Amino acid sequence: MTPTLPTPADAGLQNLIEKAKTDLALDDLAQRLGISVEEINLVSVTKTTWPDASLGCPKFGVLYIQVITDGYLILLDANGTTYEYHTETGEQVILCENAEFPIIPVTPGEINDGESWVPN
Repeated sequence: MTPTLPTPADAGLQNLIEKAKTDLALDDLAQRLGISVEEINLVSVTKTTWPDASLGCPKFGVLYIQVITDGYLILLDANGTTYEYHTETGEQVILCENAEFPIIPVTPGEINDGESWVPN
């Protein structure tokens, strides 16, 4: 379903890739929400560099290749809700429902397992 996109070589090709990625995100969101593409507003498309292969949207318990990954952050609005799509320059276009790493607060001394919480 997703076409393989070439590596951008010039501004015209870059614009085609951005449009293709945006169209894929729009189609995916319309299908998820059961609405038409015309009911979705494009907020922005920003070229970005993700810190690893998770595209800035890591899933708990999944290991990702630690490689800087070029892609796009696509923001869409439907019915007053903003949706984040993260892409790379290849085939991936993912809805990022949890764009931040989960925060698990731990207070020093809270865990009493007999081990020092400060590295030796």
